[in-house]
Amino acid sequence: MKYVYKQNQLVLFKYTIAKDIIFSGEGIICGVVNTGAAVVGVSYIVKPTKLTGDVTFPSEEYPFECLAIFELFLTPAPNIVV
Repeated sequence: MKYVYKQNQLVLFKYTIAKDIIFSGEGIICGVVNTGAAVVGVSYIVKPTKLTGDVTFPSEEYPFECLAIFELFLTPAPNIVV
C-alpha cells in the first residue's frame, strides 16, 4: 500500500458535510487508521496544530488530542519559506 502522507507531515484539512465546512485547520500526521475506502481513501490520525471556527480539541464532548480524517479532506501544507 502506498500512502499519500507520511508520519510528521504537515497537512491542511477541511471537514465538510453537504458542502458546509464543519471545521478546518492544519495538523500533523501521526499514523493511519485504516488502509482505505473506495471513495474517501485512507483514514489518517491527525493532531491539529491550528483550528478555525468554534471547534476546540480536546473538549468535554471529545476528550482526545487527535482526529481520524479521511485523505479526501486532507491536502499537503504548502512549503513555508522564511
